Amino acid sequence: MCSVTDQPPTLLVCINRSASVYETFIGNGTLCVNTLCNSQQALSNLFGGKTSQEERFAAGHWESGVTGAPLLEGAKLALDCKVTQSVSVGTHDILFCQVVDIRHQDASDALLYFGRQYHHLPGAAAAV
Repeated sequence: MCSVTDQPPTLLVCINRSASVYETFIGNGTLCVNTLCNSQQALSNLFGGKTSQEERFAAGHWESGVTGAPLLEGAKLALDCKVTQSVSVGTHDILFCQVVDIRHQDASDALLYFGRQYHHLPGAAAAV
């Protein structure tokens, strides 16, 4: 996921056409990018593995966003989007997603995964 433009606010999301969620994203035309808090590492492991969609969503508490996409309660940041365009390249589709709603919470650290490890990114108040 990365930013494309701020007017209109648009992200791109790359997804393998063989991914279990591919048909859902394309069929619904919506998705939500949920950025996790440091306390949600177990949920990250479920979504990053071979766990079924039913098990993944059973592990969190969800609500429907403005678009109808599932927003994770307690997420550091939730970007509720509608898919406006799709481009196929090789094994993947690049989805251009217009952000229609944003929810965030300041009270927790963000969870990052890089270098094959989890890391915590302090919130704005802790970083000062």
